[in-house]
Amino acid sequence: MLTYKMTWKMRFLLTKATNSVKCAPASQQFAIMPRDIIILECTEAKAEGKTPSRYVTTRNKKSQRTPGRLEKVKFNPYLKRRTLHREMR
Repeated sequence: MLTYKMTWKMRFLLTKATNSVKCAPASQQFAIMPRDIIILECTEAKAEGKTPSRYVTTRNKKSQRTPGRLEKVKFNPYLKRRTLHREMR
């Protein structure tokens, strides 16, 4: 099991989600949020045995266009080029 330090973007997204619904109790606030916080990890660096870069972003839970894992081309500073990043589960 991997553990991550909470970054400023994660904190911002979580506080934004909790501040948007003020009347619901704390246990129900995350059930109402229509977006998931996901981590994108570099697939090419992982295959080469080098340090993979990771990005934190959100995705729409109900989107019909992305039923599987989200894939984006992002910059990897360790390889110094744009590479394919795939959603971690």
